[in-house]
Amino acid sequence: MEHRFGWQGKEHRVRLEPSREGHRAWVDGKERRFLVRRHEAGILDLELEGRVRRVVFVRDGSALHLGCDGIAYRLEKIDPLRTEAAAQHHEPPLEAPMPGQIRSVPVREGESVQRGQTLVVLEAMKMEIRITAPAPARVARLHCVPGAQVERGQVLVELDSETESNE
Repeated sequence: MEHRFGWQGKEHRVRLEPSREGHRAWVDGKERRFLVRRHEAGILDLELEGRVRRVVFVRDGSALHLGCDGIAYRLEKIDPLRTEAAAQHHEPPLEAPMPGQIRSVPVREGESVQRGQTLVVLEAMKMEIRITAPAPARVARLHCVPGAQVERGQVLVELDSETESNE
């Protein structure tokens, strides 16, 4: 079965199926093979290309929050029956993928940021999770400070797209 997710303003198609050697996944048509080494509530240890990676995950309604290699991802499940919504003027807010403590906020409101730039560092379950900019943008509003405890789903940063801020 194919699933559709929105991430960084683009739609991505994902299909998973078991195989004799483990699992196969097709992401936007590109095949990847992996083995599930461990699976428990909220944690997957996957072997991909000879390297074991821990993926921490939580579902929140139609969103799937993932943490891997210190980077947080928020995937929004796309309903294939929905009609296209009007274009958003603001990026969706970046939320805490799990409860934790804010370690640092290396950006300021009004600052322009680049894709992949760290906006917030969250410590959760003895891991540092970097919340990064999904695309070039302007930091519209910060909702956290270093030392603060945050809950899963709590808004940390609001962004405005760069094209909008330049108009």
